[in-house]
Amino acid sequence: MSTLVAERILIVAGILLLAVSALIGFIQAREQSGSAQHTLWRVAHAGGTAGGVQLIALGAVIDRLRSALPPGATSAIILGLTIGTWAFFVGPLLRALGAEWHAKRVNIVGALFAGPAYLSLPLLLLTE
Repeated sequence: MSTLVAERILIVAGILLLAVSALIGFIQAREQSGSAQHTLWRVAHAGGTAGGVQLIALGAVIDRLRSALPPGATSAIILGLTIGTWAFFVGPLLRALGAEWHAKRVNIVGALFAGPAYLSLPLLLLTE
């Protein structure tokens, strides 16, 4: 995967996630403050916003991190971070929509993708 493709994946996925999660803020605002439903929507809104910003930031620096990685590792890390971040948004979103069973499964899938990717990021700092 070229650096340009890697940057685009991270930045576009981040922008889309940021846009969708920002719009979910309107749904959160419609719920009564302090209610359980308001809290569920707030988690989806805030988590998606943070995840979107994270992907955009990683897209901006992936070129510098890439030099410390073996060729196929960058693709695996980028896909793991992107899929994991989106799953950690969709899981709470499903929970807010009342689909608890599906939310749990999506969060498990997210952990399976994101866990190795997040654990590999500190190693990049040690190898430069």
